[in-house]
Amino acid sequence: MLKGPPWPAGGAVRNGDRVLVASLEVAGTRAARARGVLGRPRLRAGHGLLLPGARQVHGFFLATPLRVAFVAADGVVVAVSDLRPWRLSRWVRESTAALELPTGAAVRVGDRLAAG
Repeated sequence: MLKGPPWPAGGAVRNGDRVLVASLEVAGTRAARARGVLGRPRLRAGHGLLLPGARQVHGFFLATPLRVAFVAADGVVVAVSDLRPWRLSRWVRESTAALELPTGAAVRVGDRLAAG
């Protein structure tokens, strides 16, 4: 089992009193995690993909840029990367999951994310 914050698929992710993700998808297998959002036109506002266990993500074959929040087990954002196609994010040791979000999503280092 891949580790990461215990957020349920289809649920919401909050950043304080704001809903960051209204509909969460969880990539629960290594194959789904490697695929990520590849082959999709773009993530819509309010949608996100959680990659449990991810400490780094790639943008190979990505159609559009996205924002990636690297999250510790307690839900604290430890790094944010604006990933462009054909790029590789930095390695984030403290991360237990990566949350792929639409470009411009309102998340920053130090935010505490939670289900709900």
